[in-house]
Amino acid sequence: MGLSAWNELLDAHRVPHSEDADQVTLVLSAETQNILQDFLVGVLQVKDEKPSLAAIGYYHKVLDFGLKERRPLSIHVYTVASPLTATAVDLLSIFVGPDTVNVRWGFLLDWQRGSHKTWLRGLRESFDQLQHKLGRDLENLDFCTVVLMRSQICVGLDLRSPHWNSLKMEFLNQSLRSLALLRRASLLAVEQDSAPELLIEICRVVLGQESSQTPNYIDMNRLFVPRGCDSEPKIKTMGESFPVSQIEAESFIAGQFERLIPGASDEQQEKERKERKEEVEKGDDPEFDQLSDSSSHDIPEIDVQKKLAQIYQEQKSSLLDPVASHESTIDIPSAKEALEL
Repeated sequence: MGLSAWNELLDAHRVPHSEDADQVTLVLSAETQNILQDFLVGVLQVKDEKPSLAAIGYYHKVLDFGLKERRPLSIHVYTVASPLTATAVDLLSIFVGPDTVNVRWGFLLDWQRGSHKTWLRGLRESFDQLQHKLGRDLENLDFCTVVLMRSQICVGLDLRSPHWNSLKMEFLNQSLRSLALLRRASLLAVEQDSAPELLIEICRVVLGQESSQTPNYIDMNRLFVPRGCDSEPKIKTMGESFPVSQIEAESFIAGQFERLIPGASDEQQEKERKERKEEVEKGDDPEFDQLSDSSSHDIPEIDVQKKLAQIYQEQKSSLLDPVASHESTIDIPSAKEALEL
């Protein structure tokens, strides 16, 4: 009875099919509500609404991309939280079954407020849920896209943040590209000030259409890697020994990815730090007082280059030791090369 009522509700609010447009179903699984709204408004040009990830949402949009030789696309958009849970997939099965055609899947990750270290595991579990519970042939029947939203955040992040460095950024690049390659998915990045022309090309890729945009494999803030463009040799140009075919193994995800990649974003960590500081300032905390006193001490002169080299070597050792225990062979540049970058 409950399932029947849900179907009736969907049918009552779903936009009727039009014979003048090709029908496409797009399911967006978003890490946060903010990036879902960014994508709906900026990429799909859906009117400015306040989407919610508390339940499954529905939107409709007709796009023609200004091409008279092609029929418009009537896009039925369903939204759900990321990563996909068994409950969410059960609800999705009401309108996306094993035989549903023209289905597109978009996995929206949040550079600004997301938990970066959980990205790989969340994507793997989401893909597995769809294949096992829905019976979808994601690699051959559907088009899947991983979209890194608000990617302008990662520009210079390895210099601004104590939690990131160039090695981790390259490691994240290779890991996400490897997942997209193995799952036959596209990998894109969207900045908040992305040009309208680029947003159109991003929309094309997400909807499973061909794009004339030149691929970008390296710049994390401008990644544009449509399905079929990448390859294992291309991924290994950033590190020949990177284990492309093993990135979905638990030993890689738990032993390397989740250990090397930071968790909460710097913005979230800064918010927590400020809240902690406010709590401390309300009372007497000797540890905080000691930190405040030490901040006024004179800083002695140091050999910056020498100190950087020393810090880099220590960091390299800390990265390599646990990785070696998992038989990883990730290329790490020398301290001299790192300073020259």
